[in-house]
Order: sequence, then structure tokens, then C-alpha cells
Amino acid sequence: MSDRFAGEISVIDWTNLPEVILGNIFRHLPTVDRLSIGTVCVAWENAANRPEVWECFDFSEKDVDEFGNDLDLLRSELFFSDFDGSIQEAIIDTYISVIKQFGRSFRQVNVLFKGRNSNRILYTLSDCCCNITHLSLQRLPQNVQVVRNHDSSYRQAVYNIIQRNTKLDELIVRDIDNYADSQQKCPLPLGASHSCAIKALTIIQSFQSCNLGNFMYLVNLHELALEPHFLSYSLLHHLAGKSLRVLHILAVSKHMEFYNEALQDWQWREIKKQGPKLCVHCLFRVSHEWTEKDIILKKEIPMKCLKYAKYHLLNYPVLTGLVCNYSATLVDFIDFSPYQKSYELAQGKRSDQPQINSCILQIVVSCPLLRTLAVKEVLYSQNVLFMLSVNKNLDILLREDQIEYSEFNSHLIHPMSYEEYDLVCRSWINMENFEFAILQLTNRLWYFFKEGSEIYESFVKKHLKYL
Repeated sequence: MSDRFAGEISVIDWTNLPEVILGNIFRHLPTVDRLSIGTVCVAWENAANRPEVWECFDFSEKDVDEFGNDLDLLRSELFFSDFDGSIQEAIIDTYISVIKQFGRSFRQVNVLFKGRNSNRILYTLSDCCCNITHLSLQRLPQNVQVVRNHDSSYRQAVYNIIQRNTKLDELIVRDIDNYADSQQKCPLPLGASHSCAIKALTIIQSFQSCNLGNFMYLVNLHELALEPHFLSYSLLHHLAGKSLRVLHILAVSKHMEFYNEALQDWQWREIKKQGPKLCVHCLFRVSHEWTEKDIILKKEIPMKCLKYAKYHLLNYPVLTGLVCNYSATLVDFIDFSPYQKSYELAQGKRSDQPQINSCILQIVVSCPLLRTLAVKEVLYSQNVLFMLSVNKNLDILLREDQIEYSEFNSHLIHPMSYEEYDLVCRSWINMENFEFAILQLTNRLWYFFKEGSEIYESFVKKHLKYL
């Protein structure tokens, strides 16, 4: 800095920034902030009306209904305005005016809807938007009374939005079906017009009664997430031969259908021949017993990630042999529960603890590509050290109360140097020795898994995003 400016305090005058620069700043703000930012001054109003500011659009009916969130500023502005009706209706009107004005500029759209107010948003989106590339539509859970008086008029709007936006690159549709009306036959709103665009598709608890033949058009589909009862040999064989590389099998909600086709090993072998680079990720949340048996866990599945997010404990004596079948492909094995009681239940099963520890060690020894291990069970400190001596790149995610500082004897111990074996055998005694041994074995610090921590948040975001 030159002497002429030394000691001076520089003040940035936002009103003098060019509109294009303000617009590039505003485009990164949440939608609720962009709704009201134009009221600050004329320059900001002009910048907020630039098309690039509105490439991303988010709407949540939950935020509209509830106070104490980011919409409070907009509520305060509308409260002193001259309008008829409720604050909620005024907020919906504000969203609708933005959609009508900038809908053709929308590229990424995320909508959480539940009631009739959302229907106005959905139908306006279907009328005004035709250039969306990323679309996420999810119906929020409703109370029993609302479900009994179910309003399915949003369906047509959802279909219209998907059908009209033929440039979709990613489509996520969740929970738009209700058990009461899932038998209603509706066409799948995908077709030849979407064939070259869609590369990622997620359909969960939606289009339950649709014929999935329209999926055959999606010749550039790279990633697909479906519930188990949607899977079919002909569909996967066809898509694997085109561009499908990642398949997510998601049992995340209860419904009457069973895994209806139960693909056989020979069918998975043929699918792998068609798509040798195909990887399968399974996520099971519900307590169907077949999620822990070879009904679905066939030996020939190219399993990369196997994840459980159940309340109850896994049957490791049955499951372990199946998991070890994926020794050439398995990267993540995760048994996680968002409920504290699940971990308390595991702590109470002391009689099974030696057997379960042996099973988990067997999984680690048998799967050399394994990089992430998360379980609900209590593990012996010496067993954890054995696992890290076998696989030094393994991330073991455990809570502090899941470690029992104790010896562990197993015939599955992998061959190791005398120095490592001696280190493991004398370092299980307490936390200090345990953490020092891990540092020596892996050259990494040990961290426990704590809810709310950065490790916890990144883990949930990466592995449990479909929940």
C-alpha cells in the first residue's frame, strides 16, 4: 500500500458495483434471501432481476407454515403490506410471482411440498419452466387426518413438470405416492425426449404402479436409485449395456410389495458381462429380514457399498458369510442408526460380543478394499487394533462407548510383523495406549464418532443422503 493511502480506512460502496457483479453475488444466496433483497435499493433491485440470479430455486412448504426460520424477514415485510388473506398465502404469492417472472431461467429446482398451497407452486412451475437441468420433488410427511383426505391433484403437476423439461440431467422424485392411491395406474413421465439428457435418476416411493419400460429410453443414464421391487433383469441388463455405472438399491420405506423378482446369480453374472464397470450400493432402512439374507444379497452382485440404517441389531452370524462374498469389490460396510437406543441395545448383548467381534474381524480380513467400517456393536480395543493392522487405510467410525478395553483372541488374525503384533498385544489396556498404537500402525490420529461433529456430518451427508 502506498504512503498516500496509509492510515486511511477504505469503505466499499455497494451501490457503485456493476449490476453484473452484484448479480453474480446474489445468485449464491438462498432463495428466501433473493425474494427480499431487491427491496434494499434500486441498484440491488435491478441486480436481483437479472436472469442468472434465478438459476437456482428452492421451495419448502414446511418453511412457509412454520415461524422461526429464514422466511421471518419476508414475513415482516409482507405483514405491513396491503394484501388480503394470510401471511402464508402472501408468501406463496411472492414465490409464484418469481416463478412467473424468472421460470425460464431456472436450472436447479428443489421443491418440498405437502398441501394445496404447494399445488399452486407446482402448477406454476409446470407452466413457466422448461429449461430445468436438476429437479428434486419430494412430498413431506403428513398426519393421519391429511392422509385420509388425501389430495392427489399435485400428481398431474409433477408429471407436467417432468414431461416439459426435456433437458433434465438429474431427476429426484420422492414420496409422491400414497398407499391409498398407489394402485392408480399412471404413466411414467419419462420418454424418448429425455433419452439423451438424464444421467442420474432417483425414484423412491413414487410411481408405484407404473410400467418401467420407459426407462429403456434412458441410454445415457449413469446413476440409478430404485427400490428393490422395481428391479428387473431385463431392465438392468439393458441399462448396464448402455451407460449405467452406479446402481443404488434402496429399501427405505415399508410397502406391501416384496422384492418381486429376486434376481438370481446367473442373472447378475449376465448383467456384469453387459456392464463390467457397474457398481451396486445397497441401503436398507426397514426391518425386512430378506435384507440380511441371500434372497437379495446374491454372491454375484458387484457390491461396492452395503449400508444398514436400522433400529435393530444385525444378525452377523448369518450376514458375515454373505458380505465376505464381495471381497473383490466391497469398499464400505456401514451399520448405522440415528437412534441412541440402538447402541444401548448393542451394549446389553454381552454374551454375543466375542462372536460378533469375530464376525466383524472376518469381514475386514476378507475384504482388502474396505475403506469405511461403521457398526453399532461394542468392539474390543485389541480387535480394533488387529483390524487396523490388517487394513491400515480403513476408517473405523465408532462412538466412545463402543470401545471396551479388553483382549481379544481370534484364529482370524492376519499375519503381521513381530513389532506390530507386540504393539497390538500391549496397547489395548487404556485409551491413551490404544490411541498411540493406532498412530503407530496407521500414521493417523484416532477420532471417535460424535453426533454433530464434522466427521459425523460429512459421514451422514456422504453415506446416508437417501434417508
